[in-house]
Amino acid sequence: MRNPTSEQHNCLQFNVWKGLATKYRKLRREAEGDNRQLCCIYTCQTATIETLRKLLLMQEQLKQTLHYSNKYDVQFYFDADDVDLLVMQRLRGDLGQVYADTDHALVSTGLGDNSSPCSITNLTRITDTTSCIDVLLSRIIPFDCKIVGDAFWYEVTKNDVENRVGRGKPPQKENAVQSFIVEMEQDGSPVKIQFRYATKRVVDEHREVVAFSGQSQVLEAFGAAIGSVRCEEKHWFVLSEISPGVTMVKVCMSRVVNFDCDLTFCQPFVDRTIQMLAKQKQMGFEALLEDVEKRLMAGCL
Repeated sequence: MRNPTSEQHNCLQFNVWKGLATKYRKLRREAEGDNRQLCCIYTCQTATIETLRKLLLMQEQLKQTLHYSNKYDVQFYFDADDVDLLVMQRLRGDLGQVYADTDHALVSTGLGDNSSPCSITNLTRITDTTSCIDVLLSRIIPFDCKIVGDAFWYEVTKNDVENRVGRGKPPQKENAVQSFIVEMEQDGSPVKIQFRYATKRVVDEHREVVAFSGQSQVLEAFGAAIGSVRCEEKHWFVLSEISPGVTMVKVCMSRVVNFDCDLTFCQPFVDRTIQMLAKQKQMGFEALLEDVEKRLMAGCL
């Protein structure tokens, strides 16, 4: 005769063990899934680190290739006359359209699809008296995108005109105007270029853009005073995160050079000036990037 109590106990015990086995299988599947996910994350992170190592090595080799022995020094000035202020106001008014052209500039130059460090200079002759210089650069910076953006903006605007005028007005947070002179040596002779810029910073959830509208004039080059070389400039600095803590900086600098003189017998001068202005643009960015990297390494943001 069967004992109902014993059968009930055995059934209860079986159900308990069955429940434990089911729970164990579920936990095991979850653990195996978590383990596979961790393995994928580890593999992905290892590949990212290796890719970053190769990119930084490529970037360092690129910097060495671009190293110039020329002396490069920037001296800032501001002359608060009415003409200068009117130029600044006009340049500031152009910034909305310059920013709107950001994606077009990246796509048309091929920089938008680029994912590794590069330095490209394109020289285009438009007319006998007008040429275009496009300097395209991209760099990898192993810091958070916001921190890199703040460092770039600080270095770009630390000599903001409205900071230097001293009118008691705080500078606009996301806009700046600048007027300065760059002095350097080219083939042993001094070169002096005057710049005026208006700058706009736009930050969204996907990227950060610093847009420049500017004009410049060559004051001295190749051992002589010059007043006939003027430039209109548009620049775009685009920062985006390629992985946590790693920022890609893409730079597109366009400079249209106008020679206000008879160039019938001056083609060597034109060619030499174009090469000098292209090199100056590269050197200017490298100097800015060096200041940004120093600021990041110093941790003084």
